[in-house]
Amino acid sequence: MPDELTSAALRAALAEALGDQHDSETVETLMRTLDEKKLFRYHKDEPVALLSTPGRVLMSIMQDPTMTQRAIAVYIGCSETLVDKTVKSLVKAGLVTKTKVNRQNVYQIHPEKIGEHSDTEHLRDAFELLDLLKKPTIPTPPPEPPKVVLSPRRRPSTTEEPF
Repeated sequence: MPDELTSAALRAALAEALGDQHDSETVETLMRTLDEKKLFRYHKDEPVALLSTPGRVLMSIMQDPTMTQRAIAVYIGCSETLVDKTVKSLVKAGLVTKTKVNRQNVYQIHPEKIGEHSDTEHLRDAFELLDLLKKPTIPTPPPEPPKVVLSPRRRPSTTEEPF
């Protein structure tokens, strides 16, 4: 999509419209609200997507099972055809069920199947590792050597008997 609107461009347009700085709290709140309402995917324009298209489609369905394929395509920034093929592969894999309600598709995810998926296991491992890496490491000082208390040397007195 050559005319794709980036998060940075939308942030700049909102800031200009509000007469505010692009990094203001108001602009940040608007960006997150647009994301929550699935009107614009706020992804901070990262150069690398950590989730594949099936992962992003699945996350969109998990967040709102009534989203249309067109809305998912707009939200994650890909074609409707790609979303349609991806949804079909998710259904075939048993991760999602698609049901027609009136004229709209409604999706149901299958958490047990998702939980059994090997990628989910890898994600759990990755998050556990991230949690370990986030925890501040407090260096433990080496144990102190035992304190030896020496009693002051006494001079033998003439009244005491030697050993």
